[in-house]
Amino acid sequence: MYFTKKVRMKLKKVEKHCSAVKSPGTWLVGKDTTDSSLMRVDEKITEDSDANEFDSYLDEIGTLSRFQLVLIACGTLVMFSGFTVTTLPVFLSATPEFSCAKGISGFTGNNRTENEALINTHLVAEDVKCSHIDLDFINNSIDGTTNISDLSVFISQNCDNYTYDRSVYAETITSEWDLVCGDRMLKALANSCMFLGFFIGSLTAGVLGDRLGRRLGMMIMAITTGVFGVATALSPNYVSYLICFTIMSGGSIGELLVGFTYVSEISNRKQRDDIMMVTTLLAALGDIIISPVASIFRHWRHISGFVGAVALLCVPVCYFMSESPRWLLSTGKESRARKIVEKYFLSKKLTFSDERWSKVLKAERVKRLESENSRKRRSGFSDLFKYPNIRLLTLNVMSCWFIVSMVYYGLILNIGNLSGDPYVNGVINSMLDVVASFCLLLLLRISAKTHVISGSFFLAGVGCIGSMLVLQSGYAVASVVLACIGRFGAACAYKVAYMLTAEVYPTVLRSSGMSLGSGASRIGGMISPFAVEAQETSPWIMQTLFGSLSFVACILALAFPNTRRIGLMSSVDEVEEFCAENLPAIFRRTSKGRGRRFTSTSLRKSNSLMVEDPGVGFDE
Repeated sequence: MYFTKKVRMKLKKVEKHCSAVKSPGTWLVGKDTTDSSLMRVDEKITEDSDANEFDSYLDEIGTLSRFQLVLIACGTLVMFSGFTVTTLPVFLSATPEFSCAKGISGFTGNNRTENEALINTHLVAEDVKCSHIDLDFINNSIDGTTNISDLSVFISQNCDNYTYDRSVYAETITSEWDLVCGDRMLKALANSCMFLGFFIGSLTAGVLGDRLGRRLGMMIMAITTGVFGVATALSPNYVSYLICFTIMSGGSIGELLVGFTYVSEISNRKQRDDIMMVTTLLAALGDIIISPVASIFRHWRHISGFVGAVALLCVPVCYFMSESPRWLLSTGKESRARKIVEKYFLSKKLTFSDERWSKVLKAERVKRLESENSRKRRSGFSDLFKYPNIRLLTLNVMSCWFIVSMVYYGLILNIGNLSGDPYVNGVINSMLDVVASFCLLLLLRISAKTHVISGSFFLAGVGCIGSMLVLQSGYAVASVVLACIGRFGAACAYKVAYMLTAEVYPTVLRSSGMSLGSGASRIGGMISPFAVEAQETSPWIMQTLFGSLSFVACILALAFPNTRRIGLMSSVDEVEEFCAENLPAIFRRTSKGRGRRFTSTSLRKSNSLMVEDPGVGFDE
């Protein structure tokens, strides 16, 4: 954001006030101040304060303190709960082997097997899945052979009762409510409702996280997941299932998003990338554990109840967690932030420096002043489109998240179409996320996130297109291997997307930015179940669509700035200036924009606030 006229007027008033009194300037910085009254500043706040003073102060702790590690573990548990929903539709809506309950009516044997009777009608067992075949005429034939010119007389397309193989799945929503044959799109709709819940939950989580705080946001999301997870298990009909499952899914993604934001904000700058990768790796166990749990229960109601119970266990954990001090500072709650940071130092047996803390407060006050005030800064998603560079980032974030979600979840939902044990396939599929986390731990040490996410999209595209091509050539095993490669690439891209999005937005817009990007991804997710169902008529269409979009995202990802080893930015001004200097040349703005321009040393080197170019004035 560029300096507005109001901000400049406020700065002039502050300077005039400070120069008019003999004592140091007195600032009212919020309702929650250190002495619950006016804060006295020992020196005038200037624009060259350290923009990342809070990160620098946390760096003095060195490695993470015990208190920080405990909080990170609690945040990981909340994210673990959110991950349990990722592959849930694979087992809740799986389609067992089935056939029409009436099957072949009128069959009395006549020294023939059922298959022999079907052969006489030139049919096979697959034809009685959705149809009712009347063999009464054949049973009454003398020699047991019949030439039938019009089979429509013997086939009914209105089968209303089915029998299911219970050896793999005890019960699914597909078998309980007969979501097969003509109603199979209702199964795709049920799976799509998970992504609708993700969409609603993403938008809600951003607002709750920014307005009420990270801790309370996580607690509300955990309660939502737990209560509606149990309600889903008790759903008496299809419609109530859709409603409860949608809300449960929204709560789970909220746990994941706010938890991820919380962990990133309480981590030290130098260890943040490693912490986020390890945290995501451990939280992904929630995804892995669902397959073994499903193999034990084998009933969709029991599996859903398990997910709800895990979420409810996170509620007391959230209650005893501390709030993110970074969020507290951005909203003016300085005394609460100080108490929490003091615990960081105390648990590491280090001395809390009042002098350094006063510098942190001064830097934060300047940021809040430049943002006009924290309440307006948290006004909503419109701020993500007001400023040129943030607008570019937001559009790019939404595009990449849309594509990666469609590919990632589409390949997950396709597990049921692979040969082999579905529970084993589910574990292998989830393990790809773990392998992706380990690989990213190494890649992010030597390469920028922009290059990693672009390469991941490229790998996903090659895997999907290659899988389709070799399958058309008849190489089924090679097709499965390439599909796994595509799934691995999508998993890597998804994880980096979370990290990159958290870094390119300022604190006051971080949750909103992440939730908007995540919301865009849910639209892609809602399309993926229908793309999977389209395979039944056109086997090539799903992989071709996923692969093509992955190559598009590979190019779009290169538009992100390099955020390697930078501190989290707090104000809109910092992001605008950082992007002006670090975006790829093709995406940089060449226009001065109404005569306004900012210059500063690279943020990564000096961590300084932007300094207005004295040679260029403002348009009044």
